[in-house]
Amino acid sequence: MVILGPSGLASSTTAIRNFQQAFNDAHFEFKQLELALEDARRELDYTQVRAPIAGTVSRRQVKLGDLVSLNQHLFDLVDFASIVARVYVAESDLPQLQLDLPARVIPTSSPDAAVPGHVMRIAPIVEAKSGLVKVTIGFKDVRQLRPGMFVNVELITARHPQALLISKRALVYDGESSYVFRLLPGRVVERVPVLTKVDDEFNIEPASGFQEGDEIVIAGQTGLKHGAKVRLPGDLDPSEQKDKVEKTELAEQRDRS
Repeated sequence: MVILGPSGLASSTTAIRNFQQAFNDAHFEFKQLELALEDARRELDYTQVRAPIAGTVSRRQVKLGDLVSLNQHLFDLVDFASIVARVYVAESDLPQLQLDLPARVIPTSSPDAAVPGHVMRIAPIVEAKSGLVKVTIGFKDVRQLRPGMFVNVELITARHPQALLISKRALVYDGESSYVFRLLPGRVVERVPVLTKVDDEFNIEPASGFQEGDEIVIAGQTGLKHGAKVRLPGDLDPSEQKDKVEKTELAEQRDRS
């Protein structure tokens, strides 16, 4: 057992205080070094550009070696898997729209390369100024589609496999109405109004008034009138027809003589 006098006790207390102060100083320095390490790691992260999504760089705003700053625009990134087409549909067609409705998206640069799609979203409101509804078309495979392309979109609202069709080439428009000329016996045509039931790019399905086998004028109908006579492909020109009749009559006269 060691017994310390007043001077020894004071010396020990001072030593303990010194050790405590040294420990506190070391602990403080350790914390400062930890903060410095975190700052260094953060600065290192700033030297690496990471995209928030997976995709393809479509435009580069900087070159190798350029100095950049925080929040500077460096690249444009496109996720081709999420490409959509946005179209605007008339309010009157809204009852026919539904999610997953089939669609055909046709690039204007490749009219024969339609890409199948489907209705992904339908806007919950109608734009008051235009009376149109925004519809978003999604794709399972975008194929040759690229951002910024101009396209035509066909929404397939119904399928009629055995539909009676009239070519759109036959239509004549009179204001908001349309009609065609149907051939009657004697090469005479009648004007028949057309009420479209459904249509596609090339044909319409009339609501009524036509039967399978009706012959419809599809060329030169713009100047026709109801009751006019027409010539079909293969018919002789009137002058040629007259010459043929005259030759036939002369031949009959010779035979009789």
